[in-house]
Amino acid sequence: PEKSSPSGLESTYEQFDNNEGEVEWRTAPFSFVNATGSMIGPSQMIFGVLSESLMDGPGGVFFGLVRDTDKRIRPSFLGQTPVRSFEIDLASTQKMLTLTTSSLVNGDYIPLVKDLNRRYGDPTIHYTARAKSIRANGTPLGNDGKPIYVIFDTGVTGM
Repeated sequence: PEKSSPSGLESTYEQFDNNEGEVEWRTAPFSFVNATGSMIGPSQMIFGVLSESLMDGPGGVFFGLVRDTDKRIRPSFLGQTPVRSFEIDLASTQKMLTLTTSSLVNGDYIPLVKDLNRRYGDPTIHYTARAKSIRANGTPLGNDGKPIYVIFDTGVTGM
């Protein structure tokens, strides 16, 4: 926080993992090197500085990969960058997160939907897909004709 400045956004009261507290919204220069060696990122990044009460419990707040949010809530990390696609490899010995400014989608894929935002007012555009079916312990769930959504929970941005 000491190398940042006020963002001009009012502080908010947030809840993470059953902990509640204030988040101060600050701004600071931020960039990182992409795969080609050039710098990527906005000249100034808005980020939340969490109060001590929010840091209790889970041991901190994770860095999320949500990109799109409604304008009525604070900007996300990826929403402030030119990043348009990401890939997470947790299966390899060397775990890797790849961020790109172009699409990584090709071949067979599951289309993502914005139904939670459009139909239910979710202000964060979660990475969500419609499932054809789902089973728990071998038993089919959701046979009532209503859509079943799978949310790839990447979290939201907090520092």
